[in-house]
Amino acid sequence: MINIRKAIVKPLHIQPDVWNALCDWWDSAKFRAMSDKNKDNRKRKMLLHTTGAKSYVIFRQELEKKERRMLTLVEFFDATHEKKNQKGTFWTPEAANQFNALSEYNALLYNAQILNLSEYNALLYNRILG
Repeated sequence: MINIRKAIVKPLHIQPDVWNALCDWWDSAKFRAMSDKNKDNRKRKMLLHTTGAKSYVIFRQELEKKERRMLTLVEFFDATHEKKNQKGTFWTPEAANQFNALSEYNALLYNAQILNLSEYNALLYNRILG
């Protein structure tokens, strides 16, 4: 195991006692086990999103404010999983498949004339995303 205190220089804005507590935590078996598990989980992630650290709720609110209307689930999925500089391109094949399935079911619901957006989004979510 490496010694965190020797490997990383303490930032000037952190008090020495706080830094020592952080280093002890990072050196602990519990933290290392959690870190390894999280690394494995990230490797298995199939639907990468593009919102960064921003929550879906905040991202959606900002996008709806910009668009001046509520978004459908298909539009929101597109906005959160599409590559930003490559319109129509998704980060993973799984995301593209999910988007295509959402779009197909969206067309069925549109033809059925579901007018309530909340009901519409709930049907899409339950059908495709589980």
